[in-house]
Amino acid sequence: MIDGDAVMQTVVQGSAPAHWRVYPAKRSYFLGTIVWGAIGVVLFLGFLGFLVLNPDFVFGLKGTLDEPSLQVFWRVFDLVATGVLALAFAVLLRTGLRELGSVKQQALVVLPEGFVEQTGTDQKTRTVIEFGAITSIAPRVYRGRWMLVMPRANGTGVVTLRLDPRFGSPKTIAMMLQEARNQYGIATSASAHDRARSWQQ
Repeated sequence: MIDGDAVMQTVVQGSAPAHWRVYPAKRSYFLGTIVWGAIGVVLFLGFLGFLVLNPDFVFGLKGTLDEPSLQVFWRVFDLVATGVLALAFAVLLRTGLRELGSVKQQALVVLPEGFVEQTGTDQKTRTVIEFGAITSIAPRVYRGRWMLVMPRANGTGVVTLRLDPRFGSPKTIAMMLQEARNQYGIATSASAHDRARSWQQ
């Protein structure tokens, strides 16, 4: 059984064995999130300030409306919508900064018998997959997002794992993990065949 804690501690300490394939998280992935978050916060907070300083302006309706009740409704709508968008980008910015702070603790580690993916600092952000516990790895693409569909060997369903670019190209990572699972299957079959032959002798 793969010990996810031990694997990640070994990687963080820089003492991973040569036969492990380690894909550390890329800082550029988080920097992009931070930049977009900062741009969104500045733009929408700036627009929110503009709305506050210009009470007669109603976005999308080109100025003052003849009906006061409609103007109040759309003005409140503009203020709320702008505030919500500013908050959403602020959350994106905060998430990017938090994940950048833990970038050294994030990695995809491929072992001969499975892989460990760590995308945060706690166990909730860790995925441990043992090749012996799944029958295959099938890459899927939905709306431009890559994911892995892995049927459980005991027939109780599938494990789905979404891939993002933090460890490299999702397509490359998906193909690599699929090949690693195939190689594990070949090695396991060969080992079982050798044991059967030894018993017969």
